Amino acid sequence: MSLREKQLASLLSMLNLNTSSSDQLVDVSEPVWKILVFDKAGQDILAPLVSVKELRENGVTLHIPLNAVHTPIPDVPAIYFTLPTDENVERITKDIESKLYGSFYLNFINPIARSKIEDIANAAVLSNDSKIVQKVYDQYCDFICLEEDLFAATGESGSFYALNTTTAQDTEITQTLEALTNTLFSALVQLQQIPIIRAPRNTAASMVAESLDKKLREHLRDPRNCLFTASHSRPILIIYDRNLDLPTCLTHSWNYQSLVHDLLGITRNQVKVEESGVMKSYDLDGRRDTFWDGLRSAPFNQVAEAIQNELEEVRRAEEEVRRLKVEIGGVDELNEDLSSNTNRLSNAIKDLPALLEKKKMLDQHMNIATALLAKIKSRHLDNLYELETKLLQNPSQSILGLQGGYKDKIRLFLMYYILNNGQLASSEVDQFQTSLGSVPADDGKEPQDVFKQAFEFVKKWISLSKLNTSNAYSVHGGGVPTGNLINLQDDRSNIFSKIVGGTSFLMEGVRNLVFKKQALPLTRVVQELLDGQQTDLTSDYVYYDPKQIKQTTRNNQSFNEAIVFVVGGGNYHEYNNINDVVCKKNLTGAQTMGKQKKVTYGTSCLLNGEEFLEQLCMLGEETLSRS
Repeated sequence: MSLREKQLASLLSMLNLNTSSSDQLVDVSEPVWKILVFDKAGQDILAPLVSVKELRENGVTLHIPLNAVHTPIPDVPAIYFTLPTDENVERITKDIESKLYGSFYLNFINPIARSKIEDIANAAVLSNDSKIVQKVYDQYCDFICLEEDLFAATGESGSFYALNTTTAQDTEITQTLEALTNTLFSALVQLQQIPIIRAPRNTAASMVAESLDKKLREHLRDPRNCLFTASHSRPILIIYDRNLDLPTCLTHSWNYQSLVHDLLGITRNQVKVEESGVMKSYDLDGRRDTFWDGLRSAPFNQVAEAIQNELEEVRRAEEEVRRLKVEIGGVDELNEDLSSNTNRLSNAIKDLPALLEKKKMLDQHMNIATALLAKIKSRHLDNLYELETKLLQNPSQSILGLQGGYKDKIRLFLMYYILNNGQLASSEVDQFQTSLGSVPADDGKEPQDVFKQAFEFVKKWISLSKLNTSNAYSVHGGGVPTGNLINLQDDRSNIFSKIVGGTSFLMEGVRNLVFKKQALPLTRVVQELLDGQQTDLTSDYVYYDPKQIKQTTRNNQSFNEAIVFVVGGGNYHEYNNINDVVCKKNLTGAQTMGKQKKVTYGTSCLLNGEEFLEQLCMLGEETLSRS
């Protein structure tokens, strides 16, 4: 079972009052009707996995935030799903004392401290009902599962800014690292796996690795309360630090999922698209959306072609139904083809609900793709992507004179500056800054100020970094797409034209594109450590084995499974790159020939390019304010 399947099973058990049940969403027996109360973290965990419809199917008639106004419902059991913070526990104890609900089933995302359990017990005593608190559970669900093999930490404390700001107190950094340790521990409990841990030395990632190793060792010393009851396979856990690779978070990607996140934004597997002045929200769930599941990592031009082909199939099926209706209505009763046509029409009508659902799904992706193309055209992202892929081969290329949004150009220049290890003439930097202009942009910000702030931090980062970034990107080769990129400037009107009453669209000039896969720095690290190899890229990685009493490093050990966790922020570009290169998945999501590898990607937070640029600006502003 995948990490998402494991977490979903735990959540469904919780929704059924922690009774043993199968992984199915609908129980054959009549569910117990109950109320679900959650905090922000609980909502974030539940949202990508359990829909409102599925809550109903599992007996949840009302779901409300913990901090909302609660109406007393004395005869109904209530399930609470929250972090065990002081504020949350205080609110829960007040609800218990007030006997707000008939009974309480308390489920904490992280283990609750003994002192807080005593507070809950005291509240039960004050309620004069010894059975009002039915159960108290530690769920170990402190992570958000977004895909079968993708998860993120709850909260925002693990952002790049939070881990690099000079204003953070030591206690805040310690709390952040502890929270990330809890996230990884929860994921390992769900997977029932005790991994070999590797992390780059002298980084925040190595501090998380050391903390997790200690936590696992302490847990394994107590076999009576050990949560790892079925730990057989041992993957490698690679904890990576964002400070080792900034360009991956700045670059533009051309695959579907990364484009949606970068240009439209994805929050808890939902994307919002403006249509005729109205914002519409679409769910991007591979369990229910087969198109998204199969093509989310595909290049955008192939997605557009697939939508067109699928919609053509739907249109042909609709025309077949209409033709059969006409033939049946116009034939003589003695016609021997009547029975055959009637059977075909009957079968077609049976398939009609599935056909309509498929059309709805494809219309959703057509609307998303239309919104993407509008932004690609207005921001000249095809040219930016082409230049970025060439920069990975030859960082000395000139990038001046580009068109596009100012933030996109700043991202490109910062990437260019890093790949050249900061060895650029000051006149070239000044020329780029001047090219941004001094007029405030549509968002009210002055482009030159944004550049100054982000550039200030990147300069400082390069001076402190031991990593030769240019080598880290250039030695793996590849990256430039073969064939011509979409020339949106030359023929914009014909590239994406809607036809057949808005039920299909066509992208011209892109069908023969073949993109050569390139291994990003983290992908290369994962490849090396999975294969038991060691180069300068991984030679300085610490090694922890929580099962060993005395640590002995085994650098030549190979693995078929890895868990990758990025401290400081990850992105869909990196996630898809690992899937494509390491797991050797083709565009339909299937494994290609060769040795199969399984990688689960996690991060302290998911950031798109503009969000990462904003955090660089915040860090740079701090540096400028002190100078």
